[in-house]
Amino acid sequence: MLQIYMNTCFNIIGLMSGTSMDGVDVALLKTDGHKEIDFGPSHTYAYPPNIRLEGLKISRHLAETKPHCRSKIENEYRDFSLDITRKHIEAVLSFLKNYSIKSEDIDYVVFHGQTVYHNPAIGLTLQLGIADLLAKQIGIDVIYDMRLNDIAHHGQGAPLVPVFHYALAQKYLSPRYNKGHFINIGGVSNMSAISNINGDIEKCLFAADCGPGNAFIDDYVKQKFHCQYDKDGTLAFQGCVHDDLIKEFLKLPYFSCPPPKSLDRYSFSVDNFLKLKPLDCVASLSALTADCIITSIAYFGFKPDFIVVSGGGVYNRFIFERIKHAYVYTNVIGIDAIGLDNDALEAHAFAYLGARHVTNAPLTFPLTTGVKAPVSGGKSTALFPKKNTTKFSPSLAP
Repeated sequence: MLQIYMNTCFNIIGLMSGTSMDGVDVALLKTDGHKEIDFGPSHTYAYPPNIRLEGLKISRHLAETKPHCRSKIENEYRDFSLDITRKHIEAVLSFLKNYSIKSEDIDYVVFHGQTVYHNPAIGLTLQLGIADLLAKQIGIDVIYDMRLNDIAHHGQGAPLVPVFHYALAQKYLSPRYNKGHFINIGGVSNMSAISNINGDIEKCLFAADCGPGNAFIDDYVKQKFHCQYDKDGTLAFQGCVHDDLIKEFLKLPYFSCPPPKSLDRYSFSVDNFLKLKPLDCVASLSALTADCIITSIAYFGFKPDFIVVSGGGVYNRFIFERIKHAYVYTNVIGIDAIGLDNDALEAHAFAYLGARHVTNAPLTFPLTTGVKAPVSGGKSTALFPKKNTTKFSPSLAP
C-alpha cells in the first residue's frame, strides 16, 4: 500500500479540539505525509460555554473515578458525543463555505474528537465523537481514532505530533540548525526532542508530555479574575513565584520517570498552589509550567540549537521569558517566527498524520510513545468512492 501512494499528495482537513476545550480548529493541508507539506487556510470555531463546561465536568469526573471500559463511557456520554459531532459538522461546513472549497476536492477529514480521558497505564484513551455521522453529514470520508493503535501496541498514545515536528524541522530549520526541541503548551505541555534533524527518525526523535500546561492557569483565572486566560502573562508578572512549591512538585515520580510518557489533564493536583494569594498563585502556576518544560528539556542531555514554542502558552510572555532565561544561548522562538500559524498547528499536524494513515506510514515510534516497533494508526469510514488526483491547491486558497 505504501508504494501505491508514495508520490501522491492529498488534500486533507485536520480537526483539533484540545484539552482546554475552547473550540474546533479546522485547517487544510496538501501533503504526502512525508516531505511534501503545503499549508492551506485555517479557522477556529468556538464551542458554546455549555459544551466546554460539560466537557470539563466529564473529564474531571472520569479522572476521579478512573474508568476501565471504553464502550461504557461512550454509551454513558453519547449525548455529549452527539453535541461534539454536531459542532464539528458545523465547523467543517462553515469552513468549506467560507473558503469556497468544494467537498469533492477534499480527500479526507481527520477527526481527533474531544479527549475526555487519557490513562495509558491501563491502556485507555478516549476521544468522544461519532465519525460515521460526521462523514455522512459533510460528504467526505473521515479518518479517526488516531491514538488507539499505539495504545494497542503498548504505547502511550501521546504525543502523536513528533513525526510532524520532525518534518517541519527538516523543511524550515535545516541546515541552519541540527538539534533542538518543539514545545507545545496546551492544557498539558509536551515536547518533541530532535537530536539530529537529518538523522534516522527512529534514533533521533524523542517525545514526552512535560507536565501541566495552561489548564490549571486558565481554570484559576476564570474563577478568580473572570477572564478566559492570563493575556500576555500580565497577572503572573504581578505576583511572586513560590519556588519552594515548584521544587516540591518536581519531586513527584513522574518527573524522574524516563520518557516516553504522557499525561491526562487531571494527572496532577495543584491544591498547594491554590492556597496562595491570587496573583502569587497565577505567577507560581505559570512558573511551574515553564519549569516542567525546562526540566524535560534537560532530561534529554544535549544542548539544543533551537527551541520552538507553540500552543496557547506561546502567548504568555511570563512562561516564554522564563524558558528563554533558562536557555540564553539557544534560539528560543515562537512557531510564527518560522512562518507557521500557531493557532492551526495541531489541526495541520493531524491532517499530516491522516496522510500517513492513508499511506500506512508509521505515526509513532519506540522513542516517542514507547511502542516496541513503529506503528501506523487511525481508522477510516470508507463511505465514499476513492477520488482521483485532487485539483485543489491550498497555496491558492484565500
